[in-house]
Amino acid sequence: MTYNVTSPILKNKLGWAVILFFSLVAIWAIIKLNYQPNREFSSIHSSVEIELPTIPQDPTVSPGPDWEWRGGEKGQWYNPKTQESLRPDLDHPEPIGPHWDYTKRGQKGGWRIYPDGRTEPK
Repeated sequence: MTYNVTSPILKNKLGWAVILFFSLVAIWAIIKLNYQPNREFSSIHSSVEIELPTIPQDPTVSPGPDWEWRGGEKGQWYNPKTQESLRPDLDHPEPIGPHWDYTKRGQKGGWRIYPDGRTEPK
């Protein structure tokens, strides 16, 4: 069986080698980066074990004994012992909606904690 190849790149062995090389690089990147297009972003992080603090019903109430308020009206709760911070963002518009932002120094990114208990990485 013969194929009619019209592209000059595909007519020589170097062209095929280049295509093969970039195909292998793409496959390696997909495997290495754990790229899974059919999964939700938050489910990629489902294996991450992190202990989140208890969120108070009232944002003016401390989440616990070691937490202190910093930053005025638009501030956040901060725990100097654990280096965690919680910022209420209860007026955030949709599609994200009301939530708390949680961060901990030394950890990459942060988390959104929703009033209904859902969490998602930022």
